[in-house]
Amino acid sequence: MTERQRDRAQKVVESFRVLLDKKTLETIPDNDFEQLALFVQEALSDELHDAAEQVEELARKMRSGTSLSDVGMDVM
Repeated sequence: MTERQRDRAQKVVESFRVLLDKKTLETIPDNDFEQLALFVQEALSDELHDAAEQVEELARKMRSGTSLSDVGMDVM
């Protein structure tokens, strides 16, 4: 997990906290917000992993001589 992902996850959690009223905030322990940040970090990591796999697949297809239209990219 990169520092950038941690920072983004923390920003998401802080944005969520701002939406909650004071009474609700008092009922949610900080530990729960930390857990939420971990969930967000994991989701970001999964998305980056999926994107990397798609880029690798595209690179394999391009190296194997597959035309760009075969991989869903139209040449202008």
